[in-house]
Order: sequence, then structure tokens, then C-alpha cells
Amino acid sequence: MYALTFEFIASDTKIYQKVLKTHITDHLEDDDLELLFYDPKDPTQSTLVDDLAGGVQVDSAGALLESNSGFPIKPFITPIVCLGPHLYYLNSLLN
Repeated sequence: MYALTFEFIASDTKIYQKVLKTHITDHLEDDDLELLFYDPKDPTQSTLVDDLAGGVQVDSAGALLESNSGFPIKPFITPIVCLGPHLYYLNSLLN
């Protein structure tokens, strides 16, 4: 487990830290500067863009880009691949 510390200057010109504990650090160490969102009323509440679920992307102006909101197929591939041959075999026994 790693504890990564990110510092940022909020709109009140004070320095704050975001500490993130994780065992996967690749996506958090790929850029010289990491983007984060924070609550201007409470800068202690912050999150890194690279740590958001769903692969959120940000354009060069800082706007969020639309993500593919289609049906997630990946979680169903492994069960289908694993169960498919068994169901085929069971069907052949019943016929």
C-alpha cells in the first residue's frame, strides 16, 4: 500500500494536501501535474481526476468530456465465456 501526497493551492491562496492510499499507482504517476477537483468552500474535500471511476476525461480547457454511457459489456464477457460451453453441453444431454 502506498500513500501518495498531492499539494495544491486553492482559491483562498492556501496550500492543501490530498493524500491518497492505493496499491495501484501507475495512473497517478503518469503526468507531471495531476488534475484534481476541490470544493471551494472546503478545499479539504478534494479528489484526483485520475482516481474518479469510469475513466473521466478532461479537455485542455478543464471541461469534462462526455464518456460512453452505453451498456457496460465487460462484466458479462467472462461469465458468458465460462458458462457458454457448459450450457451447450447440458443442452446436448437433454436433447
